[in-house]
Amino acid sequence: MNTQLIVSIQGPDRIGLFKQLTEDTAKLGGVWLANKMIHLEGQMSGLLKLDIEEEQLPAFEELMAEFYDYSVSYHPVSGDKLNIRQMARITVEGEDRQGLTSEITHLLYEQDVFIDHFESRRYPVIGLSTGVFEAKLTLSLPEGLSADELKVSLEQLDKQLRVFMDA
Repeated sequence: MNTQLIVSIQGPDRIGLFKQLTEDTAKLGGVWLANKMIHLEGQMSGLLKLDIEEEQLPAFEELMAEFYDYSVSYHPVSGDKLNIRQMARITVEGEDRQGLTSEITHLLYEQDVFIDHFESRRYPVIGLSTGVFEAKLTLSLPEGLSADELKVSLEQLDKQLRVFMDA
């Protein structure tokens, strides 16, 4: 019988790492169904959804132990679905300041918004003492919260903040 796991792996970024992982996993009869990777400052972090025969799990765990310089954890796929009615992609722009990311994520948490993707950048601007903040988010909105209502809430965090609904 097959089982599905979410595998989390973090460590030094290395060319060919995921090619090697998929090939070695395939030798055990496993298949990567989905993945999300991020690379930052020479480090990488990945979430991978794995489908594999239960009998092969010990061999897979042995395989992953060979990556001694990586942190690896496993979590069974629960099958539970979030009660989500609408996806929203937004861009938030404004004058950068300390605590802005925290305020945005706190507001989203308070409104039961699930963050599927959050990528932020800070750009220095000559002549401006702080710089510019930009965040691109993909969100799952709970029933009863519209994208327009969320936009208004986010813009109320700071008068310098602009929120754009992306297609």
